[in-house]
Amino acid sequence: MLCSNLPWVFSKKLYSDPILFNIDLETSIKDDTTSINMYSLLTKAVINHAEVIIQYQAWLSSIDELHECEDLLDGEDIIEDDPDDEDGSYLVEIQATLTADNQHSFSLFELLYKIHNLLQNKDLDNLNTLDSISLAEKGEVPIYYLNFK
Repeated sequence: MLCSNLPWVFSKKLYSDPILFNIDLETSIKDDTTSINMYSLLTKAVINHAEVIIQYQAWLSSIDELHECEDLLDGEDIIEDDPDDEDGSYLVEIQATLTADNQHSFSLFELLYKIHNLLQNKDLDNLNTLDSISLAEKGEVPIYYLNFK
C-alpha cells in the first residue's frame, strides 16, 4: 500500500507547474506530524514500472470530463443511462494509464502530481482526502486503486 497516512486533499486546483505542487505537498506533510517519514519518500521510486493503471470512482456529468489517458471501466456508457443523482451526474469507475517521465519508475511525488491533476476536474463527493493507493493487480502494467476518505 502506498501513501497511507499522507495528508493530501484533492482539490479543484490544476497544477501546471510541478514546483507549485511540490510546495503544497511539502506544506501538507510538514503540517501533519504523523507523516514525517513520508517526506523522505517523495523523490524515491515507489513503483518500478514505466506504466501503471490507476482506478478510482468519481462523479461525472459528461464523458467530456475524462482526460485523454482515462477510460470508463467495464465499457460503461454514461450517455445511455439515467443520471445517478438529481444534479445529472453519474457515479462511474475510471481507469487512467500513466507513464513515468523517466520511462522506468514513478516517484511518490510524480505519481501524486499526475493523479491530482486527473482528479481536479472530477466530483469526489466529499471523499476528497487520500487514504491510500493499493495494489489491485500485479502484471506487466500493474493496477492500483485509489482509496479515499
